[in-house]
Amino acid sequence: MRSWLRAQRTFDNGMILGARTDLLLLHDGLSGDIYDSDTVERLYAYWQMGFGRLEIGEQDGAAYTLALTGPEIDPMVSLEARRISLFRDPVTDRDFGRFFKQVTAVQSTSNYAKLNYISPRLFGIQIGASFTPETVRSPLPWTGNPQNNTNAQHDIWEVGASYTGYVSDVAVGLTGGYAQGSQRNATPEGANLYDWSAGAEFAYMVDEIKLTVGGAWRETNAWLLDAYEVSQGTRTGGEHLSAVAEWGRWRLGGETSLAHATGPVDYTITGYQTTAGFQLTPAIELTGGWQWYHYARNAGLFTNGRPAIRMNAG
Repeated sequence: MRSWLRAQRTFDNGMILGARTDLLLLHDGLSGDIYDSDTVERLYAYWQMGFGRLEIGEQDGAAYTLALTGPEIDPMVSLEARRISLFRDPVTDRDFGRFFKQVTAVQSTSNYAKLNYISPRLFGIQIGASFTPETVRSPLPWTGNPQNNTNAQHDIWEVGASYTGYVSDVAVGLTGGYAQGSQRNATPEGANLYDWSAGAEFAYMVDEIKLTVGGAWRETNAWLLDAYEVSQGTRTGGEHLSAVAEWGRWRLGGETSLAHATGPVDYTITGYQTTAGFQLTPAIELTGGWQWYHYARNAGLFTNGRPAIRMNAG
């Protein structure tokens, strides 16, 4: 269960001042979000002017805000940044894949308190930058208590860029992002965070059918995408590819994802999904599909007693 609240005022000169909060009020063991299921998903103030938008508080970073990762029919059950899992861990009775939710866009700064700037789009180009002083969720930067972790990242700078336009009759979207952090009181095996990604989407009309294809690629030295697990020799990389066909109120799509993580335990995670959707009203859509996952590890065993497990569900 989610709720959001926004309050804003528009002045005579077009300037907008406002604040917004997004809350995750209730979720079960098979659902959550990419912010560690924190109750406050976003809480920030913003100032929008002709030369761009400034934000301060708990909000996504600039690179994540601008990123494209491929079209989706149902973002709740997508392979990309999913919010609902179809697979239950028989030991904990919770989401089997909770230790890794694939996000193929720069997202190391999560919804930690930060300063954001997003430019207006000119000639199809939009840029953004963020500064996250600490990996802490708090209403304002430089407030809250950082974890007492010798390898914790701080002073994370993040930049992103986006281009949208047309090449002949094909709509084109291109994005890229990069984040760089630094460790405080680093141990000998510690390292400074890096995180970068690139994405693209292409759309084309064939008679009455709209076809959209796209995908993204990401690499970071945060093991399993955890900004608290950065050290020399750790790495996580991933790709996401998807396609969607739209005809009237019908939509049909497919996705595939691949992730590799190198660290205390090496993982390879492959996913496939097909989804169909039908829009009943502008606010209501029915979706259904099938999802396959294959997990493999080089140390330890899964709940089936083996170093690899395959699962599928509808």
